[in-house]
Amino acid sequence: ALACTWGGYADTDLNFSEFFGGDHTIAIRFMLQFPNAYLGPMLAVRGSGTYLIGQGDFLAAPSGTKLVVRIGGQSITHQVSLAAGTWHHLAVTRSGSTVRLYLDGVRVGTTLTVPTTGLPQGTLRLGKTNDATAAGGVQFYGLLDDVAVFTTALSATQVAQMASGTEISGSEAGLLAGYVFNEPPGGGLPAKLSRPVTRTPAASLRAVSANRNNAA
Repeated sequence: ALACTWGGYADTDLNFSEFFGGDHTIAIRFMLQFPNAYLGPMLAVRGSGTYLIGQGDFLAAPSGTKLVVRIGGQSITHQVSLAAGTWHHLAVTRSGSTVRLYLDGVRVGTTLTVPTTGLPQGTLRLGKTNDATAAGGVQFYGLLDDVAVFTTALSATQVAQMASGTEISGSEAGLLAGYVFNEPPGGGLPAKLSRPVTRTPAASLRAVSANRNNAA
């Protein structure tokens, strides 16, 4: 798993232009270090907040975690109680102009209509928006794994199956890119899981047990 602390993030070569213009699905497994604190992007556009999936502003909801999907000036928010040290699965689907949010295989929150302006441009970053030295960058604290981007809008049943399954294999239908952060690194990964990732020193790899809930 990718462990992010302050200044910890990973850049990919996946450009939003490769998938965002049509139906797609973004999925990720995550474990929060601070469920009731910080505005933490699990996944965002490098250098900006025009697209963000992650934790919301805990100051507006101090009694629980607020999950947020932000596209341009539009957003989906969902307040939920999540424990530190427990794995969860998050998926965001776009079908037509409608965006839906799923937590652990169950649809939550309202829907979002993709705006016509302020759309994401650039490459995918995990764990942060701006660079570590840039003012205004927001940081995710915790573990990330099994990042998957599909060029189809997965159904609710498909999302639930993925949430209850094991790590992605690279053979999934419609998979454009995937990132599995194994430690020690696994060999022979399919090409779709071998796209380059550049990590900062504060984004380390951590071993994960078979049942995922006993991460180092």
